Amino acid sequence: MRPYVVPLFCVSVIAGVLSYEHHLKTAAFIASAASAVLFWKNVRWLAAALLALPVFYLYSHVYASVVFPTYNTPPHNSYKVLYTVSSAPDIDGDKITFWAADSNDRNRVYVSYKARSEQEVMFFKKLKSGEKCYMRGDLEIPEPKRNEFGMDFPSFLKQNGAAFIMKLKSVPDGCLSPSTSVINSLANARLAGIKHVTSRYPEDASGLLNALLFGDRNGIAPSITKAYQELGLTHLLAVSGYNVAVLIGLIFLLLGTFGMSKERIYVCLLFLIPSYTVLTGGESSIIRAGIMGCAAVFFLLLKRRVTPASIIGTAFILMLFANPFEIYSLGFQLSFYMTFVLICSKKILLLPGSSIIVMLRATLICQLTSLPFILYHFYEISIWSLPLNAVYIPFISLLLFPLTVLIVPLGAMFPALGSFCDVFLIILTEASSDLLQLAAGHTKPFILGRPNIAFLSGYTAASFYLLTYWEQKRKLAPAAFMPFAAVILLHASVPYLRGEARITFLDVGQGDSIVIELPRRDGVYLLDTGGTLNFGSQKEDWKQRKKEFDITEAAVIPALKGMGIRKIDGLILSHSDADHAGGAHLILKEFSVKKLYVPFHTQMVTQLERSILQNAVKKKTEVIRLKKGMTWNVGESLFSVLSPLGTEEESNDQSIVLWSRIESAKFMFTGDIGAEGESRILKQFKAIKANVLKVGHHGSLTSSTEEFLDAVTPDISIISAGRNNRYGHPAPEILQRLNSNHTKVLRTDINGDIRVTVKNGTIITKTMIKKENR
Repeated sequence: MRPYVVPLFCVSVIAGVLSYEHHLKTAAFIASAASAVLFWKNVRWLAAALLALPVFYLYSHVYASVVFPTYNTPPHNSYKVLYTVSSAPDIDGDKITFWAADSNDRNRVYVSYKARSEQEVMFFKKLKSGEKCYMRGDLEIPEPKRNEFGMDFPSFLKQNGAAFIMKLKSVPDGCLSPSTSVINSLANARLAGIKHVTSRYPEDASGLLNALLFGDRNGIAPSITKAYQELGLTHLLAVSGYNVAVLIGLIFLLLGTFGMSKERIYVCLLFLIPSYTVLTGGESSIIRAGIMGCAAVFFLLLKRRVTPASIIGTAFILMLFANPFEIYSLGFQLSFYMTFVLICSKKILLLPGSSIIVMLRATLICQLTSLPFILYHFYEISIWSLPLNAVYIPFISLLLFPLTVLIVPLGAMFPALGSFCDVFLIILTEASSDLLQLAAGHTKPFILGRPNIAFLSGYTAASFYLLTYWEQKRKLAPAAFMPFAAVILLHASVPYLRGEARITFLDVGQGDSIVIELPRRDGVYLLDTGGTLNFGSQKEDWKQRKKEFDITEAAVIPALKGMGIRKIDGLILSHSDADHAGGAHLILKEFSVKKLYVPFHTQMVTQLERSILQNAVKKKTEVIRLKKGMTWNVGESLFSVLSPLGTEEESNDQSIVLWSRIESAKFMFTGDIGAEGESRILKQFKAIKANVLKVGHHGSLTSSTEEFLDAVTPDISIISAGRNNRYGHPAPEILQRLNSNHTKVLRTDINGDIRVTVKNGTIITKTMIKKENR
């Protein structure tokens, strides 16, 4: 078989799977497949490889129809169904989640439950993989992706072969003991191992040790996980091919000591490698490594030669055959792409040098070639990524992981001896985590934003140019990095070349957050930050979660980074309510903010407002208090303050009301101002017409009077409200008023993120969820 056959097969498979949902991206992959023809002339193999495209296109449809047979209509609600637990429950305070499969048709579901008591939590801690339980709950179709740069939960479910979320009504009952299958036994042995490590070691140490040994990252503190992510070290927390290599080496050493022949060791490995795959959680990277390891051992047993490219290509196709939608998983993408690149870089890795030098070369290759994937998913890179990888890869691979493999089992078998050795593990893990958090706290990643298909192709081409140069010249020179530098510079410059204005109304639930990007990035303003409302009292200890959900962190910060925003010229907080200003601390921490605008008022400052102002002073951010009559210009754009006066007593009435002319379009941003404030604005300002109106107070009856709407006469009215919020926003009467004014109504609770683009006098709206509503 020619060397280009397997890669061409894989490209065709990728195109076939992606064509199921993303037609435009398919064209790019078909072009890549066609380019391979330039290097290969065997028409029969070419035809066979290209046939993989329609085959996997059709297979994706068939797979979806089998796994998701009733995707748009849940099969049942609120009655008991027998389910098989397929993963140990993930317990975070009172939040319980796990995977289960319908015992009748094997449909997989993501189970979610909020525990009502500590006894219920204890029940789930004892629940094992493989147990069959009667579960009563509602099957729900996952909400479509609401934020352009936020979590895509439907895709997450598909990657795991599931279609629905099950919201449990109560604790499962009638549970039957799990079968004694090998997979269940290994899964429960993994759970026992995780519990042993968690109980034996301090929290900071146990989280990392469980990640290295069992592929379980749930115990790692959020701050440490964030540090690994920001510094480009997340891959070190995944069990991968290196772990399989260490396992094979240890087995050869152990069994060879007892005089076992190579052939018998190979047979043992064919059973032990799959077992290790299950024992470590079965993530994409370890499954890929397991398949490749078994294939390599199998052909060694047969004394047949096979190319690494053929092995990885076969593993790639087999895994997509098992679940085509796994192609959207970052772990799957990086695992296969990095391994393939390293296989292709054999000549570079074999250049003269010590084993440490070879490892540093591999690190550089992986860092540069993984850049398109990292930028697409995380939007930023860290200058510390390469040097820290150069230090941490040898540290984890050559020291910490081998010690963990030896010491943790030793502690389980001989507790007294293990306690003496545990000290070394604890010191190493905690010191490494402290160093990472220190590095993350003293550096800021460079934000580039999500690259489009052109930049993804550019980064890929630049990386292959660098590898080709390195291979041919047998050394690196500045010329090898020039294409990379050119693509990065162009990527960073694109927003400053864009002649259009973009105003994005982010879906932050029951709150407001609006990103204003002026043409050519003359200015970037963030109007309100959203914020998570806390309606309850202080939680009991057992209910406390490692990290509470924060809408600013989940939606606003990813949006700003995804847009490539590195600096905010003005953070405007319409007023100090938590749903408008609750995320200000995070914004000031994550971004350079030039000016902070807050409403002028004579009333007592709230605790939230005081802490925000103190934080701004520490960050040397200029604070400006806005009141009626103040204006400022940025290029041709005008911002005019219509309210407050400063004498308002109620928080909502203190809202900053901005009338803005951006390009040729006029915008009215009203915060939570009420009817009284609207009436005053009508008396004091005559020309307040606007093309786009941000409807006041989330569409509440307290705002948007008929007189105000008649004066503004908006072409587009945008309501920011939470889905199924407890306040009933927007009020039906307000929707009726807006309809009577013949304005197009868009709502974040229905449409998700809403973007208004102004270019050459034309206003274009785009919503994340495409639903019509009036």
